[in-house]
Amino acid sequence: MLIDPDSGALLPLSDVSVFMADDLLGESPCWNHGTGILSRVDIHGGRLRTVDPVTGVQTSRDFEAPMSFAIPRRTGGYVIGLGLRVVLLDPDGTTRTLADLSGAIAANRFNDAVCDAQGRLWAGTMSLERPRATGTAALFRIDPDGSYEQVLSDLTLSNGMDWPDPGTLLHIDSDSYRIDRYSVDADGRLGPRSVFAETGTEDGLPDGLTIDAEGGVWVAFFGGGVVRRWAPDGQELERVRLPITCASSVAFGGPDLGDLFVTTSRHRLTDEQAVVQVLAGSLLRLRPGVRGREAYFFDA
Repeated sequence: MLIDPDSGALLPLSDVSVFMADDLLGESPCWNHGTGILSRVDIHGGRLRTVDPVTGVQTSRDFEAPMSFAIPRRTGGYVIGLGLRVVLLDPDGTTRTLADLSGAIAANRFNDAVCDAQGRLWAGTMSLERPRATGTAALFRIDPDGSYEQVLSDLTLSNGMDWPDPGTLLHIDSDSYRIDRYSVDADGRLGPRSVFAETGTEDGLPDGLTIDAEGGVWVAFFGGGVVRRWAPDGQELERVRLPITCASSVAFGGPDLGDLFVTTSRHRLTDEQAVVQVLAGSLLRLRPGVRGREAYFFDA
């Protein structure tokens, strides 16, 4: 259900459907407008998973874990993150390493990623130390030729990203409980940070992020069972309460780009929660009444 954040009134939600699955930690949903396929990864399961939302047919391919993201390439196949390696999956199923960042940052793995209008990959990392070591993660820009540059440092859990326009990046460092905004020049370098919105802590960690065709910013909250939407000016508009605790990411897709897909997680649920939350680890599809935009693909 949609909840107005000011009045608490319910707002209409025309349809909710579920693609049943057993993801340990579903993430990185991405709609391929060329094939009509929604892809995602199961990070801890090390799987690339796809679904055709029209037929309901799902596929799964095993890789090594952690598998943090999979984004379509303009030439077909995917660019995927395995540990701290950027790997190209070709349309024929073969793989090859494009870049290995294991020497660039220690005690981290890739987490969320997005591509920009120039077809470059922006991939963030997260600390693997428990409890997470503050300020040891980073955001990298990886070019199609495999060269890379660290564009942000002093992060802890780099997470959702998207582009309000080609020269502006929205980015979440989850442990900061806010959405940051950066200008981006033609060379892919960031300007100073400004705060787009503070998320608060009541709904858990802000996680994956996507932007709709009206400029609305949608964020999944891990631990709070909610997806929230902000206007382009940073004012919160609405909330979607979900039947699971851990929503991990969001992406628009479907034939009319009117489906909002939500990846979910069974990771860290107690045994009691897992019994009750039978949809945890499945892919949810909502019809929020707005459309998304075509995502950028990797240019390699």
